[in-house]
Amino acid sequence: MGFNKRYVSTWKLREWFKAGGITEVLKRMGQADALICEDDFSTKLVGIFKSDKLPTDILTSMGKLLDDKFEDS
Repeated sequence: MGFNKRYVSTWKLREWFKAGGITEVLKRMGQADALICEDDFSTKLVGIFKSDKLPTDILTSMGKLLDDKFEDS
């Protein structure tokens, strides 16, 4: 059985977000056993994703951050 790690960067997040919005980002991040952040933005987003907040609060926070970052992309 393998260990599924996922490298997360602003560039990757932009690709996932453009492909399917917040749903695609959550799917990609949720499938990994480990998330390896490559920059400050991805570190911040993964921190929210892994937090102890309620799922609705996580979704709201991540959605706002992604929309603010990639709205013109």
